[in-house]
Amino acid sequence: MKKKICFVLDQFLYGGIERVAINYLNGIDKAKFDIDVIILSNVEEMINQIPKECNVIRIDIPRNHNPLSRASTMVKRDAGAILYYGTYILKRCFIYPIDKIKTNKLREKKYDVAIAFSGHLNDSYVVLEHIKATKKIVWAHGLIYQYLLMSPAFEKMYKKFDKIVSINHIDQNDIFYCKPYLKYDIVNIYNPTYRTKIASDEDLGKKYGKYILSVARLEEPKDFITLIEAYNKLSNDIKKEYNLVIVGDGPDREKIKNRIEKLNLNKKVFMVGAQSDVDTYYQHADLFVLSTKSEGLGMVIIEAMGNGCPVISTDAPYGPRDILGSNDYGILCPVGDSEKMSVAIEELLNDKQKRNKFIEKGLVRYKDFEIDTIMKQFYDLVGRIIWTSVNWV
Repeated sequence: MKKKICFVLDQFLYGGIERVAINYLNGIDKAKFDIDVIILSNVEEMINQIPKECNVIRIDIPRNHNPLSRASTMVKRDAGAILYYGTYILKRCFIYPIDKIKTNKLREKKYDVAIAFSGHLNDSYVVLEHIKATKKIVWAHGLIYQYLLMSPAFEKMYKKFDKIVSINHIDQNDIFYCKPYLKYDIVNIYNPTYRTKIASDEDLGKKYGKYILSVARLEEPKDFITLIEAYNKLSNDIKKEYNLVIVGDGPDREKIKNRIEKLNLNKKVFMVGAQSDVDTYYQHADLFVLSTKSEGLGMVIIEAMGNGCPVISTDAPYGPRDILGSNDYGILCPVGDSEKMSVAIEELLNDKQKRNKFIEKGLVRYKDFEIDTIMKQFYDLVGRIIWTSVNWV
């Protein structure tokens, strides 16, 4: 008999969490699981990539609907808000019906496993309070210890889950260092990625020439301004030979575009928006650079390595170091330091032997994140919390 599992996500835009979800949804054995995907907003940019065997349920809930989220924010702003918020909770949660959650048939379903896959307050709250499941898991894509220090709401909710999945080892260790009294049942599972596809016939070389690539959502934590500044500081010879291609979209698009124009780089830096076939961009690139300020893991680093592209990344907490080691599989440079990033880019582009070494080692490291490897860990996790003896693989 198939087991019932649901993945709950805040939204389904072109972002790292959503791409990881797609990988899991593609990888799960549909002969053993019935899968519901519950999306808590009308942002559905990637919804067409969800496998057709999955049942998609849309529930448009404002991101501040969760009482714990609202309370946490208010208490930080003003201690007097506690009294106000006590009244708000009584009205919102006990007097007034919970609008769109109560009006659908979500509560009528019963799952074997419910996963708060975004790991945010909204999806965590919905899984804990409004979904019936034998076991409940939260996936923490960000830095869990920062969540715990930032908001008491996370601490309160995380205690209620049967398992918490951390996507990197360093973050997992920091949780116990910062909050040693917490008895969370935390497991580490890297994000999965598929084997690389053969590049499409599209000739990106004709469009962009030889290029440095960056892939990320265009938002402040990804710090594209530092990358633009680093590219601008490259020698004229390198800039003449290599362009910069940025794949992604987001709220900082105009800000990044303005910086490009201010530095007169319009003919050297190309913003191509979100792309469904990112592999093609990796496979034509000479170098991949990530300028992020923080990263739960860094799927784009893994994807670049799997496509035979050498990597430079900021040493952001904590994913890049977990993947690249101490410059073992790529180069790490300080966060926000455009000068050192520029030096690292120039040195690697001028050293073909070193690039080839990172390409070879990156392909080996990539195997640790392949879908087959990670799905075995996923099945083991699900099996251990529900079944005592099931052979999944």
